[in-house]
Amino acid sequence: RISDLHAIDARAPDSLVICAQVDGGGGLAFGPLRDAVDAAAAAAETHGAAVGIISNTRSVSGRLAPWVERLAERGLVAVLACNTPAYLAVEGSAEPCLGTNPIAWACPRRDAPPVVVDLALAASSRAAIEGA
Repeated sequence: RISDLHAIDARAPDSLVICAQVDGGGGLAFGPLRDAVDAAAAAAETHGAAVGIISNTRSVSGRLAPWVERLAERGLVAVLACNTPAYLAVEGSAEPCLGTNPIAWACPRRDAPPVVVDLALAASSRAAIEGA
């Protein structure tokens, strides 16, 4: 459910950035992420820019590319990032202290599919780590 939709002063004359904040209710992130993406896209199409934030979810659980690609197909530049629990240990440590912290971005193109980049900020994705 969208818990809050409010304007942020972008400190530029006649500019307005809308922030759509969605509370996940402690469940999986797929529904709240969909709602935040849709709300942010609608706001960006109307106002020029928007931010979508989800909170109180257990995990994103999967690739981020489909979400940003969906926005780029609507003609919007999109960036999506999330934090993750610690899964990775640094050299010399036996305890995990870093997350994979995925990030994805997409950019629309004329007469071609969008450019989409989806990566984890580690040598392995969470799925690969859990599968090992």
